[in-house]
Amino acid sequence: VINIDGAVVFPGVYTLPVQSRVIDAVEAAGGLAENASPGSVNLAADLEDGSHIYIPARNPSLGSPAELVGSAVGLAESGEMKMLLIN
Repeated sequence: VINIDGAVVFPGVYTLPVQSRVIDAVEAAGGLAENASPGSVNLAADLEDGSHIYIPARNPSLGSPAELVGSAVGLAESGEMKMLLIN
């Protein structure tokens, strides 16, 4: 069971099969929203029960998805959440 929110079509809590990856959670949530910036999230990372995935949105005024503002939460290899601050 994982929680995914941010720039996905249907944020929420989903039950996924064992050995699922972040991309599987994104697909369960209806895919990426138009304003998603998935480059700061490892879509291939393994999920663990209770994982929280946050897909950041890009800032439309910057014009490039590579240029982000705010913060992103991802998973460390250990499965623990990590916070990345982006200027």
